[in-house]
This record gives sequence, C-alpha cells and structure tokens, in this order.
Amino acid sequence: MGNNNIINGNCWVAYFDILGFRNRVEILPWQSVWKTYKDILMEIQRNSWAVSCKWFSDTFVFYTPDDSQNSFCDIEGSLRSFFRHMFVIKTIPFRGCLTVGKVYIDLANNVFFGQGFLEAHDVAENEEWIGYVLTENATEKANEYPAKERSVLDVLLQYYYREYDVPFKDNKKHRLVVPNLKIDLNSNSQQAVEHQIQLWKALIIMEKDAKRFIYEKIKKEKIAGMARCREYKQVLRKYKNTKNFLLEVFPRLKDRIKGKNKQVSP
Repeated sequence: MGNNNIINGNCWVAYFDILGFRNRVEILPWQSVWKTYKDILMEIQRNSWAVSCKWFSDTFVFYTPDDSQNSFCDIEGSLRSFFRHMFVIKTIPFRGCLTVGKVYIDLANNVFFGQGFLEAHDVAENEEWIGYVLTENATEKANEYPAKERSVLDVLLQYYYREYDVPFKDNKKHRLVVPNLKIDLNSNSQQAVEHQIQLWKALIIMEKDAKRFIYEKIKKEKIAGMARCREYKQVLRKYKNTKNFLLEVFPRLKDRIKGKNKQVSP
C-alpha cells in the first residue's frame, strides 16, 4: 500500500454522475448550478466520513483505502444513504456503479488510474436509468465476507438490495444487484407507503426538470419539434426505465399513486 498519500492495490471504487448536468449548466444561471453542487457536496461530507471522494464537473468518484470488509461496509452504507437522499430529498438524478479492483492513487500529485476506476466508469456510463449497481466483481467479493452463518451479500439482499435486469445502452439488460430503495420490509406499513409515493413524486419532478431543460435547449438551438430531439427520446427512455423499476419493486405503487394524484404513466 505504501504511505498515506499512495494507494496501490485492490480497493472499493464507486463512480456516480448527474444525468442531464450539461443542460443544467447551459440553461440555468450559475447560482442555481452552484446550489445543486453545494447540496451534493454537503451530503457527501455528511455520509462519507470513512470514504474518500474526488469530483470534477458532474462526476463523483468514491474510494476506500483497501478492499477489506470494513471498507466495503463503509462505502456501501455511504452510497446507499447518499443516493436515497439525492433521489428523494434533493431530486438530483444520479446513476452509478460500485465495484472492486486494483487502483493506483497518488494524492500528492492528484494521480488516479487503474482497472477499478475503468470498470466503475464503463458500467455507470452505460446504464439507462436513475440508479446504481454492484458489479459482478463487487457481489463476488461481498459474498466472501462472513456475517454470522451467512455472507454480507446475503444480508444485503435480504434487507437493502435485490437482483434486477438493469437496462443498458443498445437495448441490453444485465442482471445485477441494485438497491431496492425500501425503508421497511413491510411494504404496506404507513411509513413504507408514504416513502413509495415520495419516491414516485421525486422521480416525476426530476423528469419534468429534465424535459424543461431540453425544451429550453430546443428553443435556443431552433430544433424543429421536441420529438425530433434525440436527447429528448433518450431522457424519456431513462425515466421510463426508472419508473418500471419502482413499479416492479413496489407492485401496489401504481394504484397508490392513482389514488393520490393520478400521476402514474409508466
């Protein structure tokens, strides 16, 4: 591993980026963009006390000093809390990936490279939804960590995660482990129902914002018709995929939302 400023070995690495950030920058005043950035950095600081993070523009990279069980628990818990807060409270659309792999980090010279970073980047950038995944390498490693008579992965799958056919670019799907976004195993408790509705409403807000940014871009660039905008179609696909995920995790969500405000349109 070397000194405190250099990491040379296997680590836990996560890559997250903000969907539609370019349009935010092009359309919104810089004060609004900075407010979004400030909210993100405050949440990172609140959740990542045991995890390091570097960021540039819309990209946020989290990493640990090694691939130990403690490091995994630190980064997994931080990411799960970070993503839920960004989704539900701040309505900032992220997609991301958590993996494990060899990296080289020289903090003094701000040097970062390695297979772990490459895999995290490639997987996250190809996801077609708002969400994040654990790679196969990550789940295999988590399955090695003991938790009484089970593995850490078994515990996570029981409470916080599930397997899901995640939509990727080129109409491909990959069966991966993803957060289930639940706060209660009893999906019918009052708290759980309120949380489910909150998730959906947050998603609708993010979708409306994304459409608004693209509409402003279309007016600015004088594109003939929103339907002709390739980016608009891509955005619709990502949000539809995310709606489909929520409706699979929470089968009664559609009826619950219809009973509230009839906003479901998967």
